[in-house]
Amino acid sequence: MNFKYYLKELLWIGGLYSQFRNHYRSKNPEIIKSISEEKNFYHSLISSGDIVFDVGSHLGDKAAIFVDLNALVVSIEPDPRLINYQKKRFSGKSQVHFVNKGISSKL
Repeated sequence: MNFKYYLKELLWIGGLYSQFRNHYRSKNPEIIKSISEEKNFYHSLISSGDIVFDVGSHLGDKAAIFVDLNALVVSIEPDPRLINYQKKRFSGKSQVHFVNKGISSKL
């Protein structure tokens, strides 16, 4: 395992991951541009009030875009740690609903 992995784990354990991640993402011009391009793309597909399923939502980056587009979001993620992260990230956003399950083609 590399240094970046261990650093992320330490930040998770210390409860500081989201603060560091948000700061980094807000200062990185490539990430800012990428998010803007994604919003423009999804804006052509999603209207206000549409229901969008974010399957395997991880940290909720796509869900955040959908929320910005005023969609109702169902965030599906099997990792409880990531669901808890998203619940904090989207606290106060009633249009996001969380499902802590995995999805498979098999029963």
